[in-house]
Amino acid sequence: MNHLSFNDFQTLQKKTHTETAIPSWIEKLVEEESKFQRQGIIHLDNAEDIVKSLDESSIEMMNRLKSSFDSFARTFNQLLESEEKIKEIKIFKISNTVNDFMLYRNSLKLVFLRRAADLIQISLIPSSLNGSGSLNIQQQSIDPVIDSMVELKAIMEHFETINWTYRGRSFSEEQLCKYFFTQFVRTSV
Repeated sequence: MNHLSFNDFQTLQKKTHTETAIPSWIEKLVEEESKFQRQGIIHLDNAEDIVKSLDESSIEMMNRLKSSFDSFARTFNQLLESEEKIKEIKIFKISNTVNDFMLYRNSLKLVFLRRAADLIQISLIPSSLNGSGSLNIQQQSIDPVIDSMVELKAIMEHFETINWTYRGRSFSEEQLCKYFFTQFVRTSV
């Protein structure tokens, strides 16, 4: 039987802990504990925590959506024939936002906006150019034929679980991405 020495055990334990990411909620608990010890201030404002959790969740959701669409667009663009490169899908970050973004192709935009800590809006919008020749993504009327504004709503559920919904029902992020990417490509031909 092979036994580990105490030093070997500590080395193995340190290696295991450094390879594993520390959950942010544990870091927050330690920070609160430390603040209490230093300043004698205890944190009891649960409403503030809920808004912060929803905000973090919406940022993470937008990052996952953008990552999926980046991957889909890159694959789609690679598979296009060289003479059809003009039909490539481009992805733009929307300025003055945390992580809003849009896909653009053939005068059509698929826009993802974080409207609130618990609300993400997805719109398929015909593009227009403003006077300076740059893209204008201000509120535009959506073509009634396309009629595809979708609002994803975050709901705080039991045990502080955040669930993203569409019209009050859960959805698959993968299916949502596939659906919108397909609709965007087909509509922007």
